[in-house]
Amino acid sequence: MRRGGEATALLVDRLLGHREAVIRPLTDPLVQVVGVSGATDLGDGKPTLVLDLIALVGAVSGQRTALRPEGG
Repeated sequence: MRRGGEATALLVDRLLGHREAVIRPLTDPLVQVVGVSGATDLGDGKPTLVLDLIALVGAVSGQRTALRPEGG
């Protein structure tokens, strides 16, 4: 994927399946976490978090930039 013109790849160990889901945004300010855009129930009664890959990449890119020595 691309974020701000910079290409980023995400490595996935395994894909567990494909499902259609209704995603509900997390609106509680105490539950807002960078990289999590919402939640859904896949039918088993357990909530499943929905990741925001663009936000996760941005958070990781920010950490790498902060750790990079000046001029490099």
